[in-house]
This record gives sequence, C-alpha cells and structure tokens, in this order.
Amino acid sequence: VLMHPEPDPDAMASALAAKRIADHVDTETTLYYSGQIRHPENRAFETVLETEFERIDNAGEIADDTVVLVDHNEPRGFSGAEDIDPEAVVDHHPGDGTGSRFTDVRVDTGACATIFSEYCREIGLDPVDPEAFETLDEESVVPPDVATGMVYGIQSDTKHLTNGCSDAEFDAAGYLYDGIDEDKLDRIANPEMDAEVLETKAEAIRTRDVRNAFAVSNVGELSNLDAIPVAADELSQLEGVTAVVVFGEKDGGLQPSGRARDDRGHMGKTP
Repeated sequence: VLMHPEPDPDAMASALAAKRIADHVDTETTLYYSGQIRHPENRAFETVLETEFERIDNAGEIADDTVVLVDHNEPRGFSGAEDIDPEAVVDHHPGDGTGSRFTDVRVDTGACATIFSEYCREIGLDPVDPEAFETLDEESVVPPDVATGMVYGIQSDTKHLTNGCSDAEFDAAGYLYDGIDEDKLDRIANPEMDAEVLETKAEAIRTRDVRNAFAVSNVGELSNLDAIPVAADELSQLEGVTAVVVFGEKDGGLQPSGRARDDRGHMGKTP
C-alpha cells in the first residue's frame, strides 16, 4: 500500500484501513511512503497509533509488484515511481491515474478514509468500544486504533467536518464513532508544539507577500524544517488567499512547502 510522499492523516488512515481489509482476507500488506512525516499532527498520528510505515527511496524497495495507491492516484516523489503500474487506486483528488484492476476516485468525497469506511462496512467489519476490543473476535472488527485514525483522517481533510464535506463523511463518522479512543484522538488533534514552530508561524505571517490570491513568505534559517508546513497551513487561512508557498533555509538548502485550496493549483504536480 503506497501513500503519497508526505502522508497526512487521511493518507495514513486510509493505509491503515487498507491493511485491515487485507488482513481480513489473509493478505500480507506493507505500508510505504517516500518522503517525510513532518507536520506535528502527522507525527502525533504516527506515534500515538504506533503505526508501522516503511520509508522508501526508490521503487526497488517495494517488496511486491501488487501496489495499491491510497489518497493519490499517480505514483510520485521517488526514483522509479513512473514505472509503477498500480493494481488499484483509491482516492478523492482529481487526476488521471488509474489502477490496472480497480479504480475508485471520488472527487466529490471529502476524505479518502470515508471511502475506506464504506469498504469496511460492506465486508461486515464493525468498530467496537476500545474497552471491549480485547474480548471480541478480532476477525470481525475495526480495531480502535484504525477507527480513531480514520475519524481523524476525515476530520483533518474536512477541517473538522466544516469544509468540503459530503453526506458520506457524516455517515462514516457515525459508523466509526463507537470505535474511537477519545484520549488518543485528542492527543493526535492537539500535539505538543515546540517554540521554533510557533515563532516560524509568526514570521511567516509577518513577512508575507500577498499578490491577488497568492501568498509567499520566506521564514529564513531554521533548525526544524517541520515548522515550514505548519507555517504554510497558518498562512493559508488568510482571507482571499487560495495558494501559499512558504520557504525556509537549513544548511544552505531551500525547503518550500505549498498549500492550495483551488484544484487548478495542484501542489503535488508543481515543479
């Protein structure tokens, strides 16, 4: 199961759900990504839910030819990506990528995890209260960590069910609700943040250059590159701005992070 290069909570949740479905039919699965998990909430997701994601640098590190893409529909971001012919694609972003055997791309759906919640329900997997999980037949349930991740993935991609939602997001949240671990969900949604991240957010706002619907900011030299995407998220909240790029520097290198709220500006395809 291949996530996009810098997986967000929706991608990670979708990968966990894909693995749960594969386990249900006795299929061994490995979850891959090629970039970095940087944003504090993304790192909290990975840590709190104790995920087992494997980072790769090239296509040769993928152990099997049967590849499923989740939360993106065209492999990218690593050497040999153009040679991968995915078996299946499950996504909610616009794009031309397809799977050789199965494609489910729903651009009117707010989160990829929503689609996977439908799959879990269709095959009879039921979310269960975390306290009851250990005493139940695990073959028929969505484990609490998976349900918690899926709920947060949906929340994250829809700004807590306030933007870009369809009826399906609310149906999925209702289906998954009984299985969430409230403590873990809170720890993911409200991660600890170091001082440099807060200072970088402030610097991005202070030095912003806004032209029409675009905003650019250079936050200067940093020791923590994780602060850059957080600053980009903050700057993207500016009224009237639909695309943002924030730059930072470390060890002589320039690191950009972009955000776009307009489908015409696909940051994943920007040179």
